[in-house]
Amino acid sequence: MFSSKSATSFLLLAAVLAPAAAGAQTSVLIRDLPPMSITAPGMSYAFGGGGVELRVPTQGFILCANPLAPNQTPQFSTIALTPEYGGWALPTAKDIGTFTYGVGGNQIRINNGGFSAPSSLVCHVATTQGWPVTPFQGGLFYDTFEFQLPANPYGANENVLASVSGLTSTGGYAPRMLTQTYVSGGLWVYMYMFEVYGENRINSTSPNVNLRVRDAYDATRLGNTAWTCELDQIPAGNLDLRALCPSAQATSGNIEISYYLDSAPKRRYVIVHRVIQGSQPLGAEPLAGAAAFIDPRVPKADRYVGDNVVFSLPPQ
Repeated sequence: MFSSKSATSFLLLAAVLAPAAAGAQTSVLIRDLPPMSITAPGMSYAFGGGGVELRVPTQGFILCANPLAPNQTPQFSTIALTPEYGGWALPTAKDIGTFTYGVGGNQIRINNGGFSAPSSLVCHVATTQGWPVTPFQGGLFYDTFEFQLPANPYGANENVLASVSGLTSTGGYAPRMLTQTYVSGGLWVYMYMFEVYGENRINSTSPNVNLRVRDAYDATRLGNTAWTCELDQIPAGNLDLRALCPSAQATSGNIEISYYLDSAPKRRYVIVHRVIQGSQPLGAEPLAGAAAFIDPRVPKADRYVGDNVVFSLPPQ
């Protein structure tokens, strides 16, 4: 965990680097992910309550999470990362162990460059079109979605699988989330649905690997309150998302669902309802996204396996 002294040192460093990081050519690297370009007005930060919040606007999307529960080891640090992209509400994540600027070029590096300390921070990145940016782009997972779950590319000793897949109206796999709208009391409601799959083959006798699912949404078009539910299976035929989720539970902000993985695969269908801002869905289409994160203590689990990110529509 970060000490007050460490947090203060980070604050001073950020104060020096923030003006330099404002240039459009600056990029941010988080762990082993490909670099993501930073846009104006550049990195900023806020300090309060003994913690630092680092805000990084990017050309593409960065979805982050802490797959470990707060009472697990390692404990979260006092430094939080809030990715920003236009009007999108993206998850905030904690546990930044190292932060440098200028190493290897005009780059901000977060838990990157020889960082080996335990960390609960996991992120996924996607382009402005909503396609994941991964080490396998143009190769193994070129289409960024699978028609059936692919074999783990890391080998038998690192076999934890997790994916978030889009669905069609008949429940088949698709590169985007299934979306529908309806009107309730004069308000338009936007619904999106995706499939979550997770399996732990490393330590099947102890379900100690955590799979966490979080969503993101365009806050200029969709409301902060969400109604969400999970299904173990979906009916055959064309899907009516309103009928499938009649008693959805309300939550605020980004949804977050956590599963502990054991030898029994976890397969869930997640449905989310959000009210469209305005009287009717005219103009820009609503957009949403979802990502899956695995406990980073598992070897390579913070890296891309299957469809870790899926969006409702290509961002415009």
